[in-house]
Amino acid sequence: MPSIRGACGWSSVATRTGFVTFSDDHGQRWSERREITADAKRPNWKWYATGPTHGIQLERGAHAGRLVVPTDHGTAKQRGWGVHLLYSDDHGKSWKIGAV
Repeated sequence: MPSIRGACGWSSVATRTGFVTFSDDHGQRWSERREITADAKRPNWKWYATGPTHGIQLERGAHAGRLVVPTDHGTAKQRGWGVHLLYSDDHGKSWKIGAV
């Protein structure tokens, strides 16, 4: 199962970057991190946090096998925070923004 992680600084929008790593041995070893910001963050999201977080893998239905991960964001005009989902239909090779 992939692990979604973020790197964020409080003073620079450029540091709000999302990454994914992968372990196929129950967390004994992890792959190098791979940046997914372009696919996982909208340009108007100024504050962005991906985790580490817990996701699920759907077992049944039209999207069986899909990975789903909850994450957070905020915009310059927004008061408070927003939640969005990231999902992958190819076991973490690519990610898309789902529900916002």
